[in-house]
This record gives sequence, C-alpha cells and structure tokens, in this order.
Amino acid sequence: MTLISRAAIYRLGEVYISNDGPRHADIAFTMNQSGIGKDMRVEGFITNNGKFVDRAQAATIAFAAGQIKPQVGKPDLLFSEDLW
Repeated sequence: MTLISRAAIYRLGEVYISNDGPRHADIAFTMNQSGIGKDMRVEGFITNNGKFVDRAQAATIAFAAGQIKPQVGKPDLLFSEDLW
C-alpha cells in the first residue's frame, strides 16, 4: 500500500525536503536561505516508495490509505497540516 511519508518541493528536476521541520514552509525557508529560486516550485509529498506526488495525487493516496479522516466529500488537495 502506498502511503504519504513527508512533505517535499519539486523544482526543475530536483526534489527538496527538510530535516528542520515537517511542513512545506520549512522546506521553502531552507531553499530560500540556499538561494534556490522561488519560481517553478511544485509543493507535494514523497511516498513510502520514494516517489514525488503533487498535492492532488497526495490527497488521493492519503485518503485511500486512511491517513486522513473522511471529510465532507473527498479532499482535492493535501496539506501537511492534514497529516501532522
């Protein structure tokens, strides 16, 4: 079963994660401090299989895996706050 493991940001063929915190804001802060451009960023998540997925794909995965509680209707986008 595929699960969502951690937040990540994809930019120009590279996937960025942060060991400083679990949120996209933590990753973005580290990227900004390193001088990595703000353009072309896609916020998403890494699965337990090591694959990057965007927020919409992540919502589908997390919902199917029971990682997020059912809401009114199916969530369209996943946010790190939904998990942690």
